[in-house]
Amino acid sequence: STPEPALEKDWAEVFAAREGITVSEARDAFADSRYIVDFIAKWSKDSRFGAVWVSYENGYQVHVRYITEDFRAEAEALARSVAGPIVMHTGGGSAPELAEIQAELERAEVPYEVDPMNGKIVVYRETTPETTLVLPSVTVLEGRPKLEPGSDEAHGGSDVWWYNGGWGSDAVCTASVMWGGYGITGYLSAAHCPNVNGTTYTYVDGQYSHPTAANVKPAVCGNGGDYEFIRFTTALNEHETLYDKQYNPWELKTFNIAGGYYINQPTLKVGRSSNGATGTNTGKVTGYGQYNLGGECAGSARIALQYNNNGTNGDSGGPVYVAYGLEWHFAAVHSRVQGGSRYGTPTWVIGPNFPTGNSEHWCY
Repeated sequence: STPEPALEKDWAEVFAAREGITVSEARDAFADSRYIVDFIAKWSKDSRFGAVWVSYENGYQVHVRYITEDFRAEAEALARSVAGPIVMHTGGGSAPELAEIQAELERAEVPYEVDPMNGKIVVYRETTPETTLVLPSVTVLEGRPKLEPGSDEAHGGSDVWWYNGGWGSDAVCTASVMWGGYGITGYLSAAHCPNVNGTTYTYVDGQYSHPTAANVKPAVCGNGGDYEFIRFTTALNEHETLYDKQYNPWELKTFNIAGGYYINQPTLKVGRSSNGATGTNTGKVTGYGQYNLGGECAGSARIALQYNNNGTNGDSGGPVYVAYGLEWHFAAVHSRVQGGSRYGTPTWVIGPNFPTGNSEHWCY
């Protein structure tokens, strides 16, 4: 089928229908995301600040949680910037306190989930060191994280083609973005996909990747995430982009790499073309943590961004974007569905492990 013209796609209308809010509220939510993200970045190390999130159940609302009353003036300054009504909350752990606990749990490879609304880190007694169990900002659940049935969403990516060893090629996964470095260009996808096993020929947008040169570094699969940088045999035009397989929204282009998130921030997941609205759709951020995820990239715990976008087989390796004003910022490489939620390796986890070489950069 012929994709609809880019100008006819209004993601705010799609998001409004999904969340049960007005189109005007949805447009406010997109526009306000810039102010919210900047606010979090500015105050994330201030012990008076707790968290910011949004909700849609009673219409679009912005929420601020702070620790001490002298931060209220800063929260009121945010209220004057955003279009949506703002709700104030107090108590719970501060943003820097929660960040310190997260870092400790990640070093110990302990499963956790962030509860920014209540200012808590949620852990499980059987998998958490005793020293962490006594911290006031930690909620302890009995037992261990439940590993719900799920799957790695692979098997048919529209843009990554794999030589099947016979008379043709099979589609295996989705690519997220191009990358540059080593004086060459490649693409970023999920490590659990068969296109990264070093023995197959792959093609993305007609570009060829030889199996002996495909992997720049060993696939990151397990506790470190689920992603891999794959290089093409010959360099590709660096202005080329992989974000042209679906309805590319004219007014919500990708301009940058996300450095964080907030709960219920609007998201856009891009999947394989043949999956239509199931592969590519809006949603929202529903969580962040070091989750007990199974699948081919199974580990005791894996850092992941959680979102509620729809998806299906073939979407692994594709990009997940978060709204920042009227832009989409690349936030995660999609890899897993489990227990009704979907998970991807965040770009801020991938970024420090970017292959080092000549003029390394993301192409989006």
